[in-house]
Amino acid sequence: MAPNLFPVQFSDGAWGYYPLVSNVANSPMNVATAGYTEDAITRIYTDFALEQNLDFITKGLIARGTISWDNQFNETGRGINAAGGGHKNKRAYILPEDGQLLYETAIFDNTGFDFYEKVDWSTQAGSISYTY
Repeated sequence: MAPNLFPVQFSDGAWGYYPLVSNVANSPMNVATAGYTEDAITRIYTDFALEQNLDFITKGLIARGTISWDNQFNETGRGINAAGGGHKNKRAYILPEDGQLLYETAIFDNTGFDFYEKVDWSTQAGSISYTY
């Protein structure tokens, strides 16, 4: 998109948008309001080497053994879930003809009150899978 098409964010917190074309996105708004997830991988590698002198059976007899355990825990999906229903950002556009600031939604349709951004995000616990 052209860098002068609209400001990324206005001083009152409203995000800029372009109402005349539907496929022009405000990418910083999408990144800032989309939530996030974190993935974590924990790996444990363990090696044991054992040696036993068996001189009591036969002189010079030694038994050696090695065992290894590899374990991996994968945690996925932990973070902020912004997929709640009805989340809408406060967006505005400046008319180029006269500089008037137009808000996409000035009032809530169902209540008639002034529009505000709902923070309906929730934290999301991760899920763990094991690999042995």
